Amino acid sequence: MKSIRQGGAFSGWVFGLAMVAGMTATLLGGHHLRLLP
Repeated sequence: MKSIRQGGAFSGWVFGLAMVAGMTATLLGGHHLRLLP
């Protein structure tokens, strides 16, 4: 149970970090990466 809960928290933290990084990249110049239409 503990390992499963820790894994979920870790994946959630990674997802949050990736989302923040993606938003930052988009704000800094997402149009250069053609991530936005």
